[in-house]
Amino acid sequence: MAGYALILVLIFMLSRAKVDVMWISFSYVIGGFVTFVVNYFFVRSLGVRPEFVLDRQVWAYLLSNSLPLGLMFVFSQINFKADSLLLSVLPVPSFLNVSNNEAVGLYALPYKIFEVALVMPTFFMNSVYPVMVVHMSESKEKLRKTLMQSLKFLVAAALVFSAVGYIFSPLAINILGGAEFEASIPVLRILLLGLVLYSVTQPLAWVVVTMGYQKYLPGIYLVSGVFNLIMNLVFIPVYSFYMSAVITHLSELLILILLLVTVRKIWRKAYAA
Repeated sequence: MAGYALILVLIFMLSRAKVDVMWISFSYVIGGFVTFVVNYFFVRSLGVRPEFVLDRQVWAYLLSNSLPLGLMFVFSQINFKADSLLLSVLPVPSFLNVSNNEAVGLYALPYKIFEVALVMPTFFMNSVYPVMVVHMSESKEKLRKTLMQSLKFLVAAALVFSAVGYIFSPLAINILGGAEFEASIPVLRILLLGLVLYSVTQPLAWVVVTMGYQKYLPGIYLVSGVFNLIMNLVFIPVYSFYMSAVITHLSELLILILLLVTVRKIWRKAYAA
C-alpha cells in the first residue's frame, strides 16, 4: 500500500513539475522498491528472516510451475491488444469518416473503462484462490462449493454492473471524452454487456491452477488469441471497432468453452476414486 501511495504522490508532483515522461514512469520503479522494503520488514516482524541465496533447484521448480501462467498472460494480451494495433494499420470503413488514429482513440476510451471493470473479478479471485487451495486439500465438495459461490457472486455483480454501465455509458463517455467521442458509446455498451463471460472464466481458470493443471492454460489462450487475430483481420476493414468489441467477447466465449472442457476433464481425473 505504501508503494502505491508513493507512486501516486510522485506522479502528481512530477506531473505538476512538467518533467520528462520518462521520470514519471520511473515513479513505478521507486514505488516497487519501497513495496519490497516494506514487505521485507513486515516478514521479519513475523519472525521470518529471509535469506538471499542461489538455489537452482528452487529456481527450476518455481520456473517450471510459473511458466505456464506466464505464457497464459502473454497470449491473453493478444486478445486485449491485437485489435487496437490492427485498427491503427488496417483500412477504416468509409461510413465512419475517421482516420486510423481517430479510430484507435474512439476504441481506446471505452476499452479503458472496460479494463477497469475487469479488475473486479481479477481481484476477487486473487483473494479467493488461497481459500480454494485449502478447500481442495479437504474435499472436492468444499472446492465445488467455493467455486459455485464465487461464480454466483461474480455473475450477479457482472449483470448489475453491465446494466448500470449500459444506462450510464453516454454520461461516462461525455465526461471522459467529450462530445467528439459519441461513436464510442455503442462500443462501451457492447463491451460492458459481455462482462459476465469474464466473471465465469476467471474462477474456472483459477480452479485449473488450484488443481495443478495450469499446463493446459497456455494452449487455451493461444487458440483464443489466434482466433481473435484472424477475426479482427477479416472484420475490421468492414465494421472497424464495433466488430472488434464483439470479437473480444467471442474470443472470451471460446476461452470459456475450452475451460469448461478442461475443468470437466481434470475434475474427473483428480476425483476418479
